[in-house]
Amino acid sequence: MRKVVPSMFRIQINADTEQEVEAFMTTISAEDVVIEEWDYTLRETGKTETIVHGFGMSPCLPKYLNRLADVMEISLIYAEPVIQEEYQCFLSEQASNTNREEC
Repeated sequence: MRKVVPSMFRIQINADTEQEVEAFMTTISAEDVVIEEWDYTLRETGKTETIVHGFGMSPCLPKYLNRLADVMEISLIYAEPVIQEEYQCFLSEQASNTNREEC
């Protein structure tokens, strides 16, 4: 059985702008944040639309994340528990990056 990290959730959100994603991630104290812009072409119209995706990990519970996303008018795609091994790997990478920056 894989152990999960208590109160740590991997999330994805979608928004119209990078600023919206940054504001959400800051509000929820997200870690390991990645922001990507993807262009989509709508089949019916041929129009291109850009959606900004945000990925990260947060200590906030999914119910709170969902309410905040609704208030900020962005889409919470998922919030799933982080597996302990993955989080330990993340912490190890953070520590090694910090050590490199100090040299």
